[in-house]
Amino acid sequence: MKVEILSREYPPKVYGGAGVHAEELSKVLAERVDVTVRAFDGPRAENEIPEIPGDNPKGSLKVIGYDVPKELQEANGALKTFGVDLQIANDVDADIIHAHTWYTCLAGYLAKMLHGTPLVITAHSLEPFRPWKREQLGGGYNLSSWAEKDAYEHADRVIVMNEGRVAMDGAPREVFAQVEKLKSIGLTVPDTVELLYELNQEGMDLPLDAVSVEECARAICQAFDGAEGK
Repeated sequence: MKVEILSREYPPKVYGGAGVHAEELSKVLAERVDVTVRAFDGPRAENEIPEIPGDNPKGSLKVIGYDVPKELQEANGALKTFGVDLQIANDVDADIIHAHTWYTCLAGYLAKMLHGTPLVITAHSLEPFRPWKREQLGGGYNLSSWAEKDAYEHADRVIVMNEGRVAMDGAPREVFAQVEKLKSIGLTVPDTVELLYELNQEGMDLPLDAVSVEECARAICQAFDGAEGK
């Protein structure tokens, strides 16, 4: 079993919870399977790679760091991120991919489509709850939100973290359908699911797992057609 963890942060370049999670997860997995971490901020020296805990690990831990392509050094921050993501997606060689935050969402989703590798995403935060980033990224905020949304909708599994613990774990459709639970921990759902949820609050009976725009529109049309036929 080969697992690849895709993360913006990884030792020694850690500045938040996502980096801590990626580090600890990689070490625990490496006790059992072969793990490759693909991260931002350039190559790591051998002495910067965390040690695998335990006396007799069955797996291995390798870290590959990527730099922003020189052609994008002066680009918008989101495009710089995508430049790294494209390199990562091309290099993925694993049985399963685990991506952290929007920074590697595009890499994970592209690798899933390119290589047919199952994709797991850990949601540490959501771009719609970080509007201040528009000041930082400008129009790039639209790109970061798009990359995150598209990857979440097409992931094979989503893990939602809350206060350091796993709050929800399952296929995207299963997770997004639990609207009230997500809201109770301060998260949101795709606009399509929110619309279906609000219509149900008004007395309709619509499936909350119609995540894409096409599925949402079809569900609403079918509901109205059914009501008119009665």
